[in-house]
Amino acid sequence: MDFARSFVVNTAQMQRIEELMFAQGMPVEALMEKVGLALSERIRACYPEPDFERVGVLVGPGHNGGDALVVARELLMGGRQVEVYCPVPPAKPLTCAHLSYFEHLGGIVRSGQDTPAEVDLWIDGLFGFGLNRPVTGPAADAIERLNSSGKPVVAIDLPSGLATDTGAVLGTAVRAVRTLCLGLWKCSVWQDAALEYVGEVERIDFGISLKQWQAAIGEETLPRLILPEYARACLPLLRPPATHKYKVGSTLVVSGSRRYLGAPHLSALGARASGTGMLNLATIATVRDLLSPVLPEVIFFACPEDDAGTIRELPIDLSRYDAVVCGPGLGPVALEVLEEVVRGTEGGLVLDADALSIVEARPDLLKRRGPTILTPHTGEFRRIFPNIDPVDRLEAARDAARHSGCWVVLKGAKTVVGTPEGEVWINPDSSAALARGGSGDVLAGLIGGLFAQTRDPRTATLGGVWWHARTAHWLAHRRTVLGVDPQTLAEGLIPFLSAE
Repeated sequence: MDFARSFVVNTAQMQRIEELMFAQGMPVEALMEKVGLALSERIRACYPEPDFERVGVLVGPGHNGGDALVVARELLMGGRQVEVYCPVPPAKPLTCAHLSYFEHLGGIVRSGQDTPAEVDLWIDGLFGFGLNRPVTGPAADAIERLNSSGKPVVAIDLPSGLATDTGAVLGTAVRAVRTLCLGLWKCSVWQDAALEYVGEVERIDFGISLKQWQAAIGEETLPRLILPEYARACLPLLRPPATHKYKVGSTLVVSGSRRYLGAPHLSALGARASGTGMLNLATIATVRDLLSPVLPEVIFFACPEDDAGTIRELPIDLSRYDAVVCGPGLGPVALEVLEEVVRGTEGGLVLDADALSIVEARPDLLKRRGPTILTPHTGEFRRIFPNIDPVDRLEAARDAARHSGCWVVLKGAKTVVGTPEGEVWINPDSSAALARGGSGDVLAGLIGGLFAQTRDPRTATLGGVWWHARTAHWLAHRRTVLGVDPQTLAEGLIPFLSAE
């Protein structure tokens, strides 16, 4: 298990790991040197001379500043013009020693309100992980100067000014184009609140062993990234040669209304791409008449509708289906219809969009035998779980899943999945191309279709979330973010798998 690539730690956990390394005999000086050399190598590779010959290094009072000074020294000795800027005097003895040596080598050091020289690249080593108070005074002024300089900024570990766990801005924060996260992934780089500050994120390994990690973390359940190799293994890409359509999943989509005619089409396209053996759609007659020519393989059930054009009742045996997807485009459907879906479904149940209202009105109905998967965006999450603050999306998804007993897919720029057992999974791949109405309808259908085949909420949810987002990312590179409408997204799911 490559724990360093996959697992994500909070402030307290990272501090315990470092304290254990030091207690076992790793000198702080040696670790700082190792980290600084690795950072220097990566910065040289990403920002070569002569385009980035003049480098400014923002140095803070602690060991993060010491790491930055090792970088400053190495770049200076490599022939670049390097200036160090210390808005706050270094406080740690080791950081002071590195500053003294940098000056001894002829490096320029500016402090206080000195105006930094014109540079091509900034290195942010002001504050590392563990910051828990607002940035004010000279440090805040320095951050504002960096942000207004118009030059790229590389942040060491985290952009200065971000809270390590939530990604919240503490007063002000550096806007980096690249963040070089040290050792292990920190929670904040995967929080939506931090994304406009961290830029492109990379992890710089400094040799934490599995034994050290296990000793420091113990039995705690850490958030994990949905890595491509894991996600692909979740997908039902192999089938027995003698299988048939009734053995590879029967999916029912309950969707659509007179107001939302397109949602059932998108959900059905997502389910179809999953490879489900039988695809069924329960909707109103108007939707059936529109979609039957373009979805010829779908079995349609025309449901009675009320005066508002929403489904009035479901004359269907819901127990026949391996998975039921309910919600996209339903409109303000009667609560009794949603209760019928929950009570009658024996397989997996995906609740999205309008069907999530049942969670608000009747959370007790979610205590069912089969797995339930909820797919709210942040606004829906707040309504469903009013006592859980999504400012920390990782912990919010975990708490909501434990509380409800459901799999919770908290959609966003970095979608987070919480499990009833307390696990948290983060999808690292996404694209702003998904910020369009209907993208979630495709995802709901895709997850439902995958569940019908695998009968496993883990593989269906994690595989579906990754596949959906990664396809959008792939398409955006070919069509720009403007060219990935939901139908294009659904139709790109299979070509993406073939191309990768």
